[in-house]
Amino acid sequence: MLFIPATAAALGDDSLREAVECHPRGGLPNFIAKAQAGETVHVAYLGGSITAAPGWRVQSRQWLQEQYPEATVNEIHAAIGGTGSDLGVFRLGRDVLQHHPDLLFVEFAVNDGGASPERIHKAMEGIVRQTCTAARLSFTWTTTAASHVSGSTATAPTTGWRL
Repeated sequence: MLFIPATAAALGDDSLREAVECHPRGGLPNFIAKAQAGETVHVAYLGGSITAAPGWRVQSRQWLQEQYPEATVNEIHAAIGGTGSDLGVFRLGRDVLQHHPDLLFVEFAVNDGGASPERIHKAMEGIVRQTCTAARLSFTWTTTAASHVSGSTATAPTTGWRL
């Protein structure tokens, strides 16, 4: 899994900086603070059948509830079997963002497996860009190795992303 905390403030800075593997921007600390305070946290799951099945989605929600027993972990189930990121990008606003999630998991690794890397990159970029406009949201997505690795050098799906 690749983990990316995102906030709206991250969109405005076009200056160059040294590449780092992970640069927290405040999304995850906001989620953790809310959960530790015993508030209700909304965790969204956008994906295909792997996400829809009662596997990792249910286990991760249960794990979060165990880690933050005073909080209420509310699940936003936005998974539809047989769908890829090309449909997910269009469903994101209606099925996820309108519910104001605090944490978002995106999984299309299996269903995107047969799509071209360009198609996957465009769809995932749309998901990332829409998600970045939702302030205080932590965003996590899964991907296949082939969709983001060129030769032996891992690259971001598009050069404009600040991961």
